[in-house]
Amino acid sequence: MAYTSFRIPQKLQELEKKLLERTKLSKATFHREAISWFLQGDKKIDIELLERYKRIGYNNVKEMTNIKEPVREKLEEVAKENNCSIGVVFTQALLDYCCAQAPLVLPEDIVIIKND
Repeated sequence: MAYTSFRIPQKLQELEKKLLERTKLSKATFHREAISWFLQGDKKIDIELLERYKRIGYNNVKEMTNIKEPVREKLEEVAKENNCSIGVVFTQALLDYCCAQAPLVLPEDIVIIKND
């Protein structure tokens, strides 16, 4: 298992912290679950995320995690398939998992905006 750091959006890290506080999970467990959930899904990288990831300042906070080598290899494979970095894949996995967990864990903090 190797410690790795990625740059992620500050707002994503803030959401992650709220979820961690509420669920009482360790950050390592939360990351493992997020990556596992992503790898079991469609492994889709959002084009808008990819474009934002390339902009300076979008990913402005460091997120430390530890990833076992077999899992890292799977993330690198997804990155290669999507022509992006493993950091983009990690960010997408974390974003997807946080968005899936937030309505369940933080229902009172969720605001739904309806476009008419």
